[in-house]
Amino acid sequence: MLEAKEHQGTSLPIDVADGHGVKHHQMTHLRDCHRAGGIALVVWRRDREVAVLDVDMIERLSSGRRSVAWAAIPESFRRPLNVYCLDRELDLVSADA
Repeated sequence: MLEAKEHQGTSLPIDVADGHGVKHHQMTHLRDCHRAGGIALVVWRRDREVAVLDVDMIERLSSGRRSVAWAAIPESFRRPLNVYCLDRELDLVSADA
C-alpha cells in the first residue's frame, strides 16, 4: 500500500482530519496493512527530494507529535528526485548547476 504526498512544508502532518498531509483514514489503512504483514509506505516529495517512509519510521519520527519533520528523516530514507523521460534519465538535482 502506498500513500504519495507532494508537500513543500518543513513537516508533513500525520493522522489529520483534513488539510495537507496523511489523513486519519489513510494512516489507519497504512497501519492495518502493516500489521497484516503488507508493505505500507508514505512517499513524500519535497522540492527536489523524495523520502520513502515505512509505518515504523513514521511512528518513530512522529512520536508525541502530529507531523514528521523533514529534517528528522535520516538521509538513508531520502533520494534525489529524478525524472525519467523516454530512454534517458534527467537529473533535476544537478540541472540548475
